[in-house]
Amino acid sequence: MSAAQVVLDHLWQSTLFVGVVALVAFALRGRSAGIRSTLWCVASIKFLVPFAALGAIGAALGARLPVRVPGLAAATLVGALEAPLVATATSTAETASAA
Repeated sequence: MSAAQVVLDHLWQSTLFVGVVALVAFALRGRSAGIRSTLWCVASIKFLVPFAALGAIGAALGARLPVRVPGLAAATLVGALEAPLVATATSTAETASAA
């Protein structure tokens, strides 16, 4: 990608971002000025840092952060809950076959 293409991408993305920020700031006009000020500071930082750089930073940090598997906690919970039931069913079946 050429330097001109990178600059153009940064410009249109930043313009779109500032438009969204302006709409959100307008919607929050009855709220605290601190919220709107923070919003505009974030928009200013976005102008300084191209989106591609933010993506590269996120990709670099993503490799260092632990991976969370969404269904793992539920599967562990289900396994822990069913263990007493399986043990009870097994002992009941053994008792019935011994009699």
